[in-house]
Amino acid sequence: MGQEMTSTIIVEFRGDLLGHFDVPAWNAFVAGLFDRRLLAACWSRTERPPPLVILIDFRGLRRARYKLDGIDLRHCWLERADFTEASLRNSKMGCGRNVSYRGSRLNEADFRHVEISGCDFSGCQGIETALFDGAVYDPANPPLGLPPEALARCKPEADAPPLDRRQPDNPKEPTWFRQEPLRCCATIHMAPMEE
Repeated sequence: MGQEMTSTIIVEFRGDLLGHFDVPAWNAFVAGLFDRRLLAACWSRTERPPPLVILIDFRGLRRARYKLDGIDLRHCWLERADFTEASLRNSKMGCGRNVSYRGSRLNEADFRHVEISGCDFSGCQGIETALFDGAVYDPANPPLGLPPEALARCKPEADAPPLDRRQPDNPKEPTWFRQEPLRCCATIHMAPMEE
């Protein structure tokens, strides 16, 4: 029996999307996407994928010295992002290799079950209260500046980055990176509504 084919449209948003929101509005926007199964959609090989998936690709995001307390970035790909000296208290962070958190305020920030390979936590404040249970890292590229007690709660087992974004077998890449869908870029516009 042949494999059934289906189409998935992936709408990719870049880092400039975040500039349209303050933290509460961003969190509401992300929650709405998640509730509609448009964000972080997962499916098994036997399930039909959703027709539309939103990817928030924040690779290289620059938010040094920003106040982002309480922000929800769990569903964002943060590779090489810069949060140097940012305030990320009570935030929920997403996966990303080589992210700079140098000098950031990380009181009760949540890094549970995300990849932190090569991330720089040097000089962070409040890191002793941040959550790292189940965070993963590549032993060849461990996080820097993480206190030993926090590192002990992490798992040194992340896969090496793929040589090609289309490589199908890297479980640490977002699910949508493993697909070969039609790709497009989109912008978001805030439109007033009549009540």
